[in-house]
Amino acid sequence: HFRVGRTDGVSIEIDAWKEILIKTGAIVKLCSGPVNEGADYVISNLEQQLNPTIYDIDEAAYVANEKFKNEEEFIEAIKKEQETIISEFNRILDDFQPDHLIISNIFAVGEHLLAAGAFTEVLDKKQIPVLGVHHDFWWENIRYKKPNFPFVVEQLGQFFPPTRPWLKHAVIN
Repeated sequence: HFRVGRTDGVSIEIDAWKEILIKTGAIVKLCSGPVNEGADYVISNLEQQLNPTIYDIDEAAYVANEKFKNEEEFIEAIKKEQETIISEFNRILDDFQPDHLIISNIFAVGEHLLAAGAFTEVLDKKQIPVLGVHHDFWWENIRYKKPNFPFVVEQLGQFFPPTRPWLKHAVIN
């Protein structure tokens, strides 16, 4: 998730999953952005509010585009910033070598286009079975209903949530 070990609903759900999995004998490691309590691994740009460029991308996607000349420049910024997430996520998976992953809300909210695309790209290659745990879907939030670029509409359709053979879904209601 973007953050773990906090008091938000997703962090509380992650703690519940962790407790249950540990009781079954699983080795559980948590990964999040830098705003966390107890993550075993950190992806530096997973918390988009902490990176001004990623924050600008998110704002340009849904609120007002004041930073990018056109859609091509917007897309280039996404691809450039995604490389860090891809690299760090690959490093974590290579280090931990998990049998399964539970990914919480990355593929649901719509606020971090880069993370969903980067995670999907890495997992398409690694083919690790994933359970995507979702709530707060993008279509439930008025902020995400009218994206500013056709590319954003494509990304929402492709990655929120993605449909892949390695991915199963659960929804928190």
